Amino acid sequence: MYSILIVDDEIEIREGLAARLSRENLGLTALYTAADGDEGLAIVEKEKPDLVITDIKMNRMSGLELIRQAREKGLFIRTIVISGYDDFDLVREALLLGAADYLLKPIQTAELLKVIRRTLDQIRVEWNDMELQQRLKGELRLALPRSRAETLTELIESPYQSFKEISFSSRLAALELSWLNKDSMALLVFEVDDLNIVAEQRGTPELEKRLILFGIGNVVQQTWEEMFPGRFVLYPSANDRWVLIGECGGDEDRERVAALALESIKRVNLYVKVNISIAISPGIGLLPLLPQLYREALALLEQKAVYGGNRLLQDHELEAEAELPEIALQDSAAMMDVIRYGSEQELKEALSRFDLLVLIWKKGPISDVQQGLFGWLMDLFQKARGLGWKGEDWLRNPILLWEQLERYNTLESLQSKTEALLLQLSREVKEQTGSQNQILKEADAYMRKRFNCNLSLTTVASEVHVTPVWLSKLFKKEMNRTFLEHLTDIRIEKAKEMLGDVKYRVYHISQEVGYRDPVHFAKIFRKYTGLSPMDFRQLKGVDDE
Repeated sequence: MYSILIVDDEIEIREGLAARLSRENLGLTALYTAADGDEGLAIVEKEKPDLVITDIKMNRMSGLELIRQAREKGLFIRTIVISGYDDFDLVREALLLGAADYLLKPIQTAELLKVIRRTLDQIRVEWNDMELQQRLKGELRLALPRSRAETLTELIESPYQSFKEISFSSRLAALELSWLNKDSMALLVFEVDDLNIVAEQRGTPELEKRLILFGIGNVVQQTWEEMFPGRFVLYPSANDRWVLIGECGGDEDRERVAALALESIKRVNLYVKVNISIAISPGIGLLPLLPQLYREALALLEQKAVYGGNRLLQDHELEAEAELPEIALQDSAAMMDVIRYGSEQELKEALSRFDLLVLIWKKGPISDVQQGLFGWLMDLFQKARGLGWKGEDWLRNPILLWEQLERYNTLESLQSKTEALLLQLSREVKEQTGSQNQILKEADAYMRKRFNCNLSLTTVASEVHVTPVWLSKLFKKEMNRTFLEHLTDIRIEKAKEMLGDVKYRVYHISQEVGYRDPVHFAKIFRKYTGLSPMDFRQLKGVDDE
């Protein structure tokens, strides 16, 4: 259990002590001897004994020098020194260097054994304390991430309440997150694209989901530890997401955060072999703003349904709208938008992917395809009736539709018949329901009313009862601009109006027109007007002092 080294230049003393200690029940696993300090230091370096018993005065290296050099090498050993009556100054120095005890010559064996047992007991207590500390540290390492996740979830995913500030401050300090109380931060939300589908394809869904999320957490943590110069914390959030909060003091820091987010996507693709989307909060802020930053990041994350996944979603990048995905025929809501607002050519183009619709149904014989098509068409007719369509023959007597479909026994003929039915439905719906211009008017009115909120294409599309894909198409087709270009125009016009009033500060105007980050607002304003907000105000003759 213990190992002891005896260092003495008198062979009789050295060997006599060794023989006596070996007979005692001290629990020794090794017993070494050395004739001087040089030899003893070599054994200490190699074997690292638990206890060294050494004479202070020896011919070559002294016991005192042995202790000193061992400490200099970082070898903090327990020592008992043996000295004569006239060596007290040396003994005192040895004790200052950490010697556990001392004995005076001539050595009394009983006294030596008593001192040795007492020292070994101290060593055992220290070992037990160290073992306990290591165990507690291990438990803390396991508990810390979970405690951080629980605290940050409570802090961020519910409205900020000032009366809890003191409580949160002490909890953050205990979790080594005091910096959250001091610094401006950016917030990112990480979400696996089609997690449930990917997990099902790989095997046992719940197990695969946990493995995928665990892998993403490891990759992102390592990436940011390697490359991010500031402090950050990463924790698992609700709905199988990860949330990262990092120090962010301004534009340069934000660009670094965005670059690291892109690197995270690349590494997750490579090592975890899944696609992942990351949303960065449009603004930055201190602790009280974190709930708002979180909501804004989640709103941006929703945009991957329109712009596609496996990408970085941040407010200013969405101003240049990406190509929208093709209409999915199995999405009856999207198909109704084509029927209501699309041209005949657009409807035909959508139906050109009819074979993909059949593959999604996973139908075999042509009778199964006919049945799938019958259900799909009846769903569209029901939705058309909900919009005010009056041609209800198919709905009153569905057998008529089934008898027509039964007459066609090839995929091509069924596609042709479906196209004819939907072109007729489209013409009748357009005659009997509101126009697409009315949809744009409603969208425009809603955007002008709520322009200072965190508006998204998805939010406005839901308000006017169309799909985000089709609302975007309507903006491009009818107004020759994107949704975000139109929203930005509304915001900039309102900003111009407010800049003419000296009672508004620029940072206040930024908030009022929907931009949480004044620096980002200034960039957008200059892009659209060619002037900074301050220059525009001075051009209007407004004194901002």
